[in-house]
Amino acid sequence: MTWSQKRQFAIISAILTVFLILAAIFILPRLKEHPTCLDGKQNQNEAGIDCGGPCEKLCSFQVSDILVRWVKALPVTGNFYNALVYIENQNLNAGLKNISYEFKFYDQNNILITERKGRTYVSQGGPSVIFEPAVDMKGFAPYRTTFRFTEEQVFYKENQNVSKIFIATEDKKLSDLDTSPKLQVVLSNESGFDLDNLEVAAILYNTKGNTIGFSKSFVESFPKNKKHKVFFTWLKPFGAEVTKIEILSRFNAFTEL
Repeated sequence: MTWSQKRQFAIISAILTVFLILAAIFILPRLKEHPTCLDGKQNQNEAGIDCGGPCEKLCSFQVSDILVRWVKALPVTGNFYNALVYIENQNLNAGLKNISYEFKFYDQNNILITERKGRTYVSQGGPSVIFEPAVDMKGFAPYRTTFRFTEEQVFYKENQNVSKIFIATEDKKLSDLDTSPKLQVVLSNESGFDLDNLEVAAILYNTKGNTIGFSKSFVESFPKNKKHKVFFTWLKPFGAEVTKIEILSRFNAFTEL
């Protein structure tokens, strides 16, 4: 090899070396696959495939399904009934972002009258309700009501601030029981956060512990450390003595706080 050829070879080798160094610094890292919670693999300390560990989604073996405690339909006026299901989330720090559900209403001969479908969220641990208003029973009286979630219950970790949300019930006043009952409730936002679109349900029980009335209201804006009056009304008397009033608040914990 002549001196000229050696010099040319050295220059080419130097250029290739620089190129390889640049490739190692800038190109190879981009070609390397980084673990994610959507790559279909169990990596990055996940408890299962794309669940648990650093992933927002939890694995099915880490959570328990929502318990359905009871479901009921009560008349409003004419052919219309309100329906309510009382559920309990056993998972203290996880909930359902968006899930479909179905109410079904049957007559005394167990023949389906109608059904109502919808979508909702379920916040972290504790009891809550799903309220379905003004269901047209088409002239029939529902004898039996059922409820079920119509898709897999997929749980996600909730905003850490949710554990600090606390809505206190300070006062409950029931009036006009013989005509059109009214309930006034004073709530206190002791969460330390301003809340929007708070759902509030009122459930009334008789001496035997049976549900004789329920209703739902909304608080569109609820500043922290403030009180708010919430009102519930019914068109007809309950037909029994009210001995217990339960107030349940529901907030979508997957929204930003």
